[in-house]
Amino acid sequence: MAMQPLKKRIFHLVVLTVMTCSLVSCSTTNENGVKESRDPDKQLGLLRIYLEIHEDGIRSQRVQVLRSAPFEVVVDRNPILTEANLDSISVKHNELGMFIELQADRRGSWLLESYTATNTGRRLVISAAFPEMIWLAAPIIRARVADGVIRFAPDATVEEAKQLEIAVMNSIRKIKNLKKPKVEKDSDGEKSTDEASRTDGVLFRNSRRPG
Repeated sequence: MAMQPLKKRIFHLVVLTVMTCSLVSCSTTNENGVKESRDPDKQLGLLRIYLEIHEDGIRSQRVQVLRSAPFEVVVDRNPILTEANLDSISVKHNELGMFIELQADRRGSWLLESYTATNTGRRLVISAAFPEMIWLAAPIIRARVADGVIRFAPDATVEEAKQLEIAVMNSIRKIKNLKKPKVEKDSDGEKSTDEASRTDGVLFRNSRRPG
């Protein structure tokens, strides 16, 4: 029996949708509000920096950070910085191990300087979703940050950190309408890492507050 015209159109639409998804790597949005891409190099990521505050039951929330040695921190529900306030994110290494460096843009640098200048002794609590959410770090603010740079040791594996770098940079480029730069390789065919060992500036660590 021949298919009725309406059923035939529906069948063709379903087939076309499946074929399109196969060709262009369809994405879905997860519970964290992040679109999941089948291509890791095209994955988008979110990054949020929260400020520790006193619990007030209204704008505060408790979060658990550090999977290796978990503890709770009370933070403002609204982040002070997001990926929209960043110019770059990069994974670097020095003699102490791996760390992540965030470079804020002009507005982000102003906000970071303002908050760190008036909240010494409190924590910056950093989370990311790429697409799964991780609470990366909760370093204590030791001094005013005037150059817009945050360096911290993340609660993440090297693989997770690299995935985070790719995903968040993809989001930054999308927000700021930037083109992805070409990767330069040295004579041995390796990616250039001239900046990888630089550690000038503040390197935040996830130290616990005494008591």
